[in-house]
Amino acid sequence: MGLVMNQVIFPRPAVARKVGAGPKTEITCSIVIVAFHSLDELRPCLKMLRSGSAEAGLEIIVVNNSQADAVAMAALCASEDVLCRQNSVNLGYGAACNLGAARAQGRFVLFMNPDVRISPASLQLLVDLCENNTKLVAIGPLQGDARGRVRGKRRSVGQVWTPALKTLRRLSAAGTLHATGFLGGGVLMVRKDAFDRIGGFDENVFLFHEDDDLCLRLATQGQLAYAAGVLAVHYAGKSTPPSAALTEMKAWHLGNSKVYVARKHYGKVAAFGPLLEAAAKFVNPAILTSRGRIKARAFLAGAWSAQLYAKAAIRLAA
Repeated sequence: MGLVMNQVIFPRPAVARKVGAGPKTEITCSIVIVAFHSLDELRPCLKMLRSGSAEAGLEIIVVNNSQADAVAMAALCASEDVLCRQNSVNLGYGAACNLGAARAQGRFVLFMNPDVRISPASLQLLVDLCENNTKLVAIGPLQGDARGRVRGKRRSVGQVWTPALKTLRRLSAAGTLHATGFLGGGVLMVRKDAFDRIGGFDENVFLFHEDDDLCLRLATQGQLAYAAGVLAVHYAGKSTPPSAALTEMKAWHLGNSKVYVARKHYGKVAAFGPLLEAAAKFVNPAILTSRGRIKARAFLAGAWSAQLYAKAAIRLAA
C-alpha cells in the first residue's frame, strides 16, 4: 500500500482475471466505478461482475469520493481483488471517472454506477459489438428498473427531438444496434483511445449532464449506439443514501450543469432554455411539499449561477 498526496492507492496485478474465475489474460475492458457512500450497493455490484465467465479480460477500478468509509472501502476492494483509489475530497463524478480511466489498461472503458447490475454475459456482448463495429466509439445497454421498465434516452441536452431519436422502451434482438445522440453515464462503454482524444469528462461539470457533454464530444469521433438487446438493471438513486442536504446539492448541480452544457455546445441563447425551465419549476403552484420547494429553489439557483459564470468555465475547458 502506498500513500500519494493523501490518496491511498492499492496496486493491481499487471494482468487481470477473466470475468469470474479462470486463467489470467490480457485486459480488454476496464470498469470504472465511482463511489460516494456506496458500500451497500457496491458489494452486490462487484459480486455480479465477478460471477460467471466471459472471454474478455477484465479489470475493475473503484474511485471513492467519500472519506467516511475509506477503510471499509479499501477492505472490500482488496477482498474482490480490484484497484481502489481513495480521494481525499469529493472531486465530482466526471473528475473521478477521469482518474479511473487514467489507470485503465483496457482498450475499452466501461463507466458504471454502484447501483447498476450487469451480467458478465452482457458485458461480453458489449465488447463483441464494439470489436465488430469499428466505427463505434461508445455503446451502452438499455437500462431498466427493478420492475422491468426499460428506457433508453437518445437525445443529449440541446438536441431536437426527431422520430429517429425517440426513446427506446423495449428490448430487441441481441445484436441490434440503435444509433443515438446520448448514452446514460450510469453504464457506458467507450473506446479508450477516443475517450483520451477528446480529453475525457469535462471536469467543470461536477455532477449530472456530464454524460450529455461527453456524448456530444464523442460524436465527433465516431458513432454512438445502444445495444438494444442488452439490459442493465439500474436501481437509480440508490448509489448514495438520501438526505435533505444531498437533495438540495443534487438539484443545484442539475440546474447548473444543464445550463453549462447547453451554453458550451449551442451558445448563450440556447442556455436560456434550461434557465426558463428552472424558473417555471420555481413558480409552479403544484410544488407544495417542502422537499419540492427546496429542489425547485436549488435548481433555479444552480441554473442562474451557470448563466453568470459558464463563459469563464467554458473558456478554461477549451
